[in-house]
Amino acid sequence: MNAPGTNKMASVTILLSNYNHEKYLPDSLWHICNQTRPADQIIIVDDGSTDNSLDVINEFKKQFPHIQVIENGQNIGLQATITRTLDLVDTDYLVWAASDDRLLPNFLERNMALLEHHPEAGLAFSETSVLLGDTEEIDRFAINPSVKWIFDLSNLPEFLSENALRKRMQSAYLPIASNSSVINVKFLRNLGGFPRALEWHSDWFMVYALSMIHGCCIVPDTLALIRSNPDSYSDNMRDGEAQKKVLLSMLAILRRKEFAIPRSYFRACPSNLSPFGVLMLKVLATRPLDWDLFVPYFIWKAKEYKRGHGLTWGTTFKNFVKRALRIT
Repeated sequence: MNAPGTNKMASVTILLSNYNHEKYLPDSLWHICNQTRPADQIIIVDDGSTDNSLDVINEFKKQFPHIQVIENGQNIGLQATITRTLDLVDTDYLVWAASDDRLLPNFLERNMALLEHHPEAGLAFSETSVLLGDTEEIDRFAINPSVKWIFDLSNLPEFLSENALRKRMQSAYLPIASNSSVINVKFLRNLGGFPRALEWHSDWFMVYALSMIHGCCIVPDTLALIRSNPDSYSDNMRDGEAQKKVLLSMLAILRRKEFAIPRSYFRACPSNLSPFGVLMLKVLATRPLDWDLFVPYFIWKAKEYKRGHGLTWGTTFKNFVKRALRIT
């Protein structure tokens, strides 16, 4: 492994876990294997697929023999798969790819150029864009007038230090998608890898934690397309009880000393909790040890509610408190 910061070119692994995504694999693997800056290591894990995924994977291995194929034999789940295979990564940086997403040809080239220039960064990421279902229609949020102020990264420098990132996050939510990120492996391992207890939020949590602790590089263009499907793994968050359990685990992790900096971010920049909506308020309200996070998030959420509904503060307080803090 070449240590970031040396004169040698940094190395990068693309790790893809697949389960029954036979129809998307040809597109996903083709883009992984045809990067303008090739990956130094490609690991493809089939997590007990019952379709013809393995046939597709093995056909690609014939064309690209350096691909490392791992078969779980039976489905053990995404988190267990990633935990198992992270030890096999023998490079400086890691891309956790999804078998139904698409990395554009210059994904590695542009991200790695920034990371080699800023080896202190926890990761590099690009703007969030979505591939709608099985179509070729792309929803590029950075040019959508209603959300451009959040997703447009063009006014940011190529590297945001810890302090600069905090200032940016205090002004608005900053979307960092794990699907569009290249992660520093050493820094990730120092924090214990992707926490299995966080399930579908483990990648989200770690890309934010790494950025908050080490700063991050930014490419203000679309380099990866995240496929929007109703049956995706993250759809599990619709299960309220399961999501509540994961959020409680997240709060427990944020109480660890190695996550003191991310906790301070969530306290100072409460918009970072917005992906979890009102449920996070309900969970925080029951945890006195976490009221340092509850209070700023409650205030931020109330301001958003007031602004969105055009209410006075009196009506906002009456309606919002009743809606947000009703524990069921």
